[in-house]
Amino acid sequence: MQGNGQFPFPCNHYHENSSNHVIKLTEHIDDRLIPQQAGFRQGKSCTSQATNLIQHIEDGFEKKKITGAVFVDLTAAYDTVNHHLLCKKVYDITQDHNFTTIIKSMLSNRMFYVTHMGKSSRWRRQKNGLPQGSVLAPILFNIYTNDQPIGDQTRHFLYADDLAATAQGDTHIEVQEMLQETLNKLQTYYVDNALRPNPSKTQVCSFHLKNAKAKCTLKLVWGGVQLENCENPKYLGITLDRTLTYKRHCENTKMKVEARNNLLRKLVSTRWGAKPKTLRTTAMALCYSTAEYGCAAWGRSAHVKKIDVALNNTMRIVSGCLRPTSVKHLPRICGIAPPGIRRCVAADVERTKKEQDPRHVMFNQKEVTPRLKSRRSFMKETHEMKVDPVEEREKRWSDLEKTTCYENLANGHELPYVEWLTLNRIRAGCARTAVNLTRWGIQDDVKCPDCGQKQTDDHLLVCGTGTAYTREELWGEMNNRTEGLVQRWKGRI
Repeated sequence: MQGNGQFPFPCNHYHENSSNHVIKLTEHIDDRLIPQQAGFRQGKSCTSQATNLIQHIEDGFEKKKITGAVFVDLTAAYDTVNHHLLCKKVYDITQDHNFTTIIKSMLSNRMFYVTHMGKSSRWRRQKNGLPQGSVLAPILFNIYTNDQPIGDQTRHFLYADDLAATAQGDTHIEVQEMLQETLNKLQTYYVDNALRPNPSKTQVCSFHLKNAKAKCTLKLVWGGVQLENCENPKYLGITLDRTLTYKRHCENTKMKVEARNNLLRKLVSTRWGAKPKTLRTTAMALCYSTAEYGCAAWGRSAHVKKIDVALNNTMRIVSGCLRPTSVKHLPRICGIAPPGIRRCVAADVERTKKEQDPRHVMFNQKEVTPRLKSRRSFMKETHEMKVDPVEEREKRWSDLEKTTCYENLANGHELPYVEWLTLNRIRAGCARTAVNLTRWGIQDDVKCPDCGQKQTDDHLLVCGTGTAYTREELWGEMNNRTEGLVQRWKGRI
């Protein structure tokens, strides 16, 4: 038994491979893949495929149709790929014997062992599955499933092993029959190709605006198992519902952003903190990326304000501002356009790709004749952009605020965090003054400890100064006067 974790067949040489070879391979086979497959292909993305599905459902609303969807779950999809079938399909799609031989060599003689509680098993040969983490694995899986059946009466939305099969009709019975036929074909295909569908985790949902039929379900059977009708199925990370309100998705996204806000708070305190530029970069990477994922599809929901609340907290952490601070100051301090503007521009960026990039999954797709004024679908509300996204955000932001706005941190961001915090609280007009602390029930005295006068937010601009400051001055370039004011109140407000 081999127990030391050493590979029994040592490798004494190594050839460095360039990613260019993978790119060339992708270009060679991309045109031969089914158009329904968007996984790991240039010009396509999770956002575009999710938007494609959601627009299809919205079109059904406009046509007074019921859209039934089955969200297929495969158990360990990459691990069950049959090597013999894969090599055959690779040759069929490439007609290249040498390349097929290389793939066969890569998949053969792959060994593994298991370590548990300090003990290791013997080496075993892996007979099925794709190499986890390999850049070739997604491409090979696309080839392996390229011959899956696509029904004439249904539409398939694929992203690697994530499949949403939909059918539209006037009644639930009509939709149910079409989806059942598709599932029967898929069952045969999966069995023939050693793939293992998981009916217990496969979800079904019907999308329509007929409230009288809200309780109607699709009775589908797959592999002898009655499929679950789910009110909030998830596709590519976006939680859906019958009428596409995205209420649950916005609530879940808010919770995710707040969890990331807690991580961001670990970088700051009232006495110390990371550099403002570092905080902003971290906030964009952690919080905003999560909050804006797929917003081209759901960003016009009436429930997006819930996410905005979490993003306002993100900006408060970056700026050091207190919770009662007016939200209108936060974007300007942090140099981040308001969430609504960012979502609109992100959706327009996706629309621009849709109009200009032939590889986009919705390229050449036309908008159906609108019937419902209340629906705000992707095709109805978005427009092609002619300028850079940053420029477009700054323009819309400036038009909203009636002043010039830029996506850069406000002046003073080079200061240490405690001084940056102090400056922002003064210019935003919400600091820990005696009046505010009394209003919040923290203390009883409203007098300034320095001069004995009533300490309001405006009082901070005149107390102990020869000439009163203006808040417009604090928004401008840093100078000795501004730095003096910051030093006077640092750590006190």
